[in-house]
Amino acid sequence: MGGAEEKLCEKCTKMIQVGSYTRHTLHRNYHEFIASKKSWCIICSWLWALHQPPDPIKQGIEDVDDNCVFGKFGISFRVPNPDDDLIHHPPLNIHLSIESSWAGVSRISFHIGSLEKLDNIRISSCALLSELEAHPWSTLGPNIGSDESLGKIHQWISSCQANHTSCGSIHGYHGSPGLETGTFFPTRVVDVEKADVGIISIRDRAEVAVQFGAENEARLPTSTEPGTVHKYPVYWTLSHRWGNTDEMPRLLKDTELRLRKGVRLDELPPINKTWPAFRDAALLVKRLGYRYIWIDSLCIFQDSASEWQREASTMIDIYRHSHCNISAGSASYNPAKNGLFRRRKLHERLLYPAVVNLNAQPCWIWHIPHWNDQVERVPLNRRGWVVQERFLTTRTIHFAESQIFWECLEGTDCESKPTSKSLANLEKKIRSDTARGSTAVLDFYKIKEITTELYPLPHDEERLKKIYRSWVRIVEYYASCELTKESDRLIAVSGMAKAFQEATGDTYMAGLWKGDLDHCLTWQVNIQRRDQVRRSEYAPSWSWVSISGSSVKFYTYPEVHHTSYFKLIEERIVPEPPNGDSFGLLRSAELDVECMLCYLRLQKETKFEQERWEYYDKAQSWRFFERDSNVMIQYDSKNLEEFYQADRKVFTVIPVWGDISAWGRRKWMYCLILKCDVGKRFKRVGLMKWYHWKEDRTFDRWAGPKRLITLI
Repeated sequence: MGGAEEKLCEKCTKMIQVGSYTRHTLHRNYHEFIASKKSWCIICSWLWALHQPPDPIKQGIEDVDDNCVFGKFGISFRVPNPDDDLIHHPPLNIHLSIESSWAGVSRISFHIGSLEKLDNIRISSCALLSELEAHPWSTLGPNIGSDESLGKIHQWISSCQANHTSCGSIHGYHGSPGLETGTFFPTRVVDVEKADVGIISIRDRAEVAVQFGAENEARLPTSTEPGTVHKYPVYWTLSHRWGNTDEMPRLLKDTELRLRKGVRLDELPPINKTWPAFRDAALLVKRLGYRYIWIDSLCIFQDSASEWQREASTMIDIYRHSHCNISAGSASYNPAKNGLFRRRKLHERLLYPAVVNLNAQPCWIWHIPHWNDQVERVPLNRRGWVVQERFLTTRTIHFAESQIFWECLEGTDCESKPTSKSLANLEKKIRSDTARGSTAVLDFYKIKEITTELYPLPHDEERLKKIYRSWVRIVEYYASCELTKESDRLIAVSGMAKAFQEATGDTYMAGLWKGDLDHCLTWQVNIQRRDQVRRSEYAPSWSWVSISGSSVKFYTYPEVHHTSYFKLIEERIVPEPPNGDSFGLLRSAELDVECMLCYLRLQKETKFEQERWEYYDKAQSWRFFERDSNVMIQYDSKNLEEFYQADRKVFTVIPVWGDISAWGRRKWMYCLILKCDVGKRFKRVGLMKWYHWKEDRTFDRWAGPKRLITLI
């Protein structure tokens, strides 16, 4: 392996030739798979690199018998039927599914196409072959963290600083103008000046100010507090997966002195051993020519609740003023053992296309490591706190298993991105074909751009809609992520909320926005996970923040007319002392709303003996909306559904907003299902989506007599 041309084993050749829209078996056991891998088949080499068994299993792996004594294994495939040959067909996207007892089920895909057909998409096959013969993978090196890797990081940062208007020269703050580099600095940082000899220490902001030449003791300026501008050196930040808190390095009252004096990277307190991601991050920052990095567990006292609350409220400034953030993605699979630096999981040759012979026809074949697989789906980026860290930082370097990825306000990049013309054009073609018809990932850099202009601005309804929609996308993504402590759910999103508030001037209410309240109230839980849903005591029932154990979905306004059927009279958002941050932990959150109260229960129709929902007025005496309509009930949890349907209980519904469809007939209504707590105080228990398709005035009944109630 190592040239432009590579091999295909007999089984992989047959897989492509036969083709099938349904799944068929490629390899039934590991013995069969190893035999193909030994023949240097490029497809089997991809599969081996991406799905190696853990070390205890690998010992003696090539001597296993057909029964695969270490567990279940199999590889299946699905490929569109190429008929006779590939010449008259577009590139094929072949999907493989690997199932094993040690890693569950994983899926990969690759593209294959005819070299002769490249000319049809304005790519020269001769130029492509020439570029592959130049071995572009030789510039990467076998290890992540090598001099070649550092050179690429330097190149990304320099290019970003010189050319990216959105990223600007304010290193990490995509907000108000006038805050130049170094006007903010965290309370503490890790000093890596001696990291190359294995020693780090923690430093207070005042110490750093003296070292940097400031004349006066530094005071913490924030985005909302004017003050004397101090100049500080730039600092980096680290996003990492914590693992078991008691078994990782951290700043405590009884470890502070050791950390201040300086400790060896292989004796970090209180565990007195190394933590690979911290070690590698310190070395990376030092090797790149910088001195300071902020690491949460080493820069915030972990045995002081009051300090943690105070520091948590400054996360917006800590991350957006960071020169660059390091994302320890690959280390998050096993943070106690894995660091940033490692041998590439995919050999550098396998990151580029190869030429193979199929039916005596020269073809190109390429497995492009996707951003989704390498970045989005790692355990680290499924953590709630990390969503905020990615949003707030201007630049992020993602350390993945096979290469390093770059993310900033103006786009993404990776180490293996081709620089030669034909390879770059082929990659662009493959990525555009793959993206067509698929669900897009959350583009953080695009969403961050929307919040760069600060309020007040000339009124722009479309801009506000775009900002509110971006918030909803962030929330839907964030709610699907994990948090160790349910009490962190509001705090871990507070930095993003403050950035959105600066862009809109709107009032923030426990995860919702006053200017978009109708929309923000009509969320629903993931239907498949309702049995796992828990209600949090740290947020009001009307907020999505009150839901743990499930993702949420919001219903967006249509492009046509919509009508609001309730009115907010007063909001009472009371933060938890001592800090009193209304974006963080709350003591209570209540909304006084003026709305129409309706009632709902499940009844049997006499005529058809079928169950259907019936609606009642305030006195529960007459029905309406019973014909030419349908209703969808979504309870917030499985136990609520069982409770309300068991005895056909009558419960309260308030209409929130409705619309008429683009063709002017079907009418939609979104309502909250409520449970009376006491008096006029109600808790949310679910969402009702109702539609009516007749041309009559029954829709207007939702604008009937209003009452004042309190949502809690």
